Amino acid sequence: MSASAADIDSLRRAIQQDGANADLYFRLGECYRQAGDFRNAVHAFEQAIAIDPDHIAAYRSGADAAIAESKKADAAGAGKVGRDLKKFAAMYLLAAGKRLHRQLLDPAEAFFTEAIALDPKCAEAFWALGAFLESRGRLSEAERPLRRAITIDPKLPHAYVSLGNMLQSLGRFDEMDVAYRKALALDPTLRHVRESLVTIPLMNMLYDSAATPAAIHAKHRDWGNSVATAIITKTKAAPAFVNTRDTDRRLRIAYLSPDFRYHAVSFFFAPLLANHDPQAVEVFCYAEVGNPDPVTDFLRNIGGVWRNTHGFDDDAVRAQMRADQIDIAIDLAGHSGNNRLGVFAVKPAPVTATWLGYPATTGLSTIDWRITDARADPPGQEDFHTEKLLRLPDVFLCYMMFTTPMPDVAPVPSLAKGTITFGSFNNPQKLSTMTIEAWARILDAVPNARLMLKSVAFVEPTRRKNFLDRFAAHGVSADRLILREPQREMAAHLGSYADVDIALDPFPYNGTTTTCEAMWMGVPMISLIGDRHSGRVGFDLLSQVGLEEFALPNIDAYIQKAVELANDAARLKDLRATLRERMRASPLCDAPRFARAFETGLRDIWREWCRS
Repeated sequence: MSASAADIDSLRRAIQQDGANADLYFRLGECYRQAGDFRNAVHAFEQAIAIDPDHIAAYRSGADAAIAESKKADAAGAGKVGRDLKKFAAMYLLAAGKRLHRQLLDPAEAFFTEAIALDPKCAEAFWALGAFLESRGRLSEAERPLRRAITIDPKLPHAYVSLGNMLQSLGRFDEMDVAYRKALALDPTLRHVRESLVTIPLMNMLYDSAATPAAIHAKHRDWGNSVATAIITKTKAAPAFVNTRDTDRRLRIAYLSPDFRYHAVSFFFAPLLANHDPQAVEVFCYAEVGNPDPVTDFLRNIGGVWRNTHGFDDDAVRAQMRADQIDIAIDLAGHSGNNRLGVFAVKPAPVTATWLGYPATTGLSTIDWRITDARADPPGQEDFHTEKLLRLPDVFLCYMMFTTPMPDVAPVPSLAKGTITFGSFNNPQKLSTMTIEAWARILDAVPNARLMLKSVAFVEPTRRKNFLDRFAAHGVSADRLILREPQREMAAHLGSYADVDIALDPFPYNGTTTTCEAMWMGVPMISLIGDRHSGRVGFDLLSQVGLEEFALPNIDAYIQKAVELANDAARLKDLRATLRERMRASPLCDAPRFARAFETGLRDIWREWCRS
């Protein structure tokens, strides 16, 4: 018996003892491959993959085995067999690339590229490459493979979806609309695409300086009314809720979100979830998460009952909430991506609310409450909501840092460099023309100062140029701008604040997570107090740490305060040394206090329903 045969025999015996061991099957496949037994090698690799779908080495070896066989076939003049084997190898590489892409790993690109080289007519491989490039912000690069996928297979709906996503990121909304509608024509079940055609224009209004609170409300209300009309014509009246009208009993609370993952919403939801009083509430998390990640696992392990809603229609989710006897159902997404507002279009629980994930009304009359506070939504904001406003006593959210190890607060950079660096790490869609004009005036008033912006948008050359041109139109030369691409690791992202002296809040749509991150890293934020929730969050957050003076009532005051602070080295040094502790000691980071206030608010709206 040869050594290779002995190895095979030994591995077969090991598999009889441990048949769920993917590595044993992989090693068996490698033995067969070395022995020239292609058929058995592939069978063993497929067994390894069946046990462990993330066994990338098994995909790689399966592809390599097929490539080796294709070369033999080509040498023997069996061209069709060789081509079929190359397609077989491409299938392995495509599958491996998809697994890597799900894990956000860069080697996926090389697998997709190699698959295309082996099978140039594989529409799925072109789509996968384009989707990967789109997810990395390499939008101009993504367009070509996505359009090539559609040319090869005009009936590939997910290629149109990815193309639409790419066009949306580039601001080519008319073309996005066409791509999304073609995807829907091919697959009418693409709920998220259908909703995006509505919600993206609604969200775009929030970034528009010219859109008034009244206009935003009217557009959202019109959407809600159209949904209500469609529901009435298609759906039977829901049966009355049978929940016990006991005002003091333990309440069953459902939170529904697509963002129970590495997402800003989780930074604010986790402290509430971790500090809920189990004697007061029983928590249910309805997770619209297609690709769970470590944050998903973290949230799942904190507590509560976990329900996966991904792939379930609205009726099924509502039925689950009734089966769970939910008392209060809370939406955490509003009109943001992958939302499940359709679940709330027919009330899934006696009391419904929206919180955290969207800074405006949903427009749905079937959502009773919007959870906020008096600074973010002062008296009078009721006029711009279809929901009633439940105002929490301190602040409407609580912040928690996920990253470990936590970067230390760095010294004030201007003390070493001699020049001030302003910064904003916000979504560049928030950089309205009015914001850029104000920042240009600040730079004009602070000689040699520079402005650092950081976003995935700057991966894309055409988008970088667009922002350089927008600032140039207001007299800001490119050498005064630092455009950085994002870091995937949170510690590295936070470490970028070591290069920023003063953060600038955009308007009319302020930052939230970015403001918390800046303050945590000792960087003060200058904010403009607006006329709507999205424009008052900066004021709200600064107030929590006793820095209301940095939230200004008009643009001239905003500019003046930024210039004054830039010229006050002693104040910058003091803030750098104290801001993290200010924040840590504030209501903004007092999770138990926030949870008690949140539960008191829920109890109040529950009692109102019990009295109705």
